[in-house]
Amino acid sequence: MNKLIITCIVLIGGLLGSLGTLLIKIGVDKFHLKDLWKHKVFYIGGFFYALSSVLYLFALSKGDVTFVYPLVSTAYIWTLLFSVHLLGEKMNKWKWIGIIGIILGVILVGIGS
Repeated sequence: MNKLIITCIVLIGGLLGSLGTLLIKIGVDKFHLKDLWKHKVFYIGGFFYALSSVLYLFALSKGDVTFVYPLVSTAYIWTLLFSVHLLGEKMNKWKWIGIIGIILGVILVGIGS
């Protein structure tokens, strides 16, 4: 399978997984744990998270693990950006340095593939 298609699948998986994590976090923060099962946001988050895992598995079945798995780390970038934008969490220079490190790492691994 084409590396561009695999890359897109993994990036979409990372986006969905990060969004799922964020929705689960919102569900856990907003509702008491005993009542969590009653709220849609928790289930939607779980669905997105599970769907991202299925996409990762598919990508791993079609591509080299040394190419696919480093792309999974882009989910950290989505999670940071979503957390800042939707949860109002704060960014600092260390988080920005971490994002830059992830991007550089993914690029270097991609070049090596």
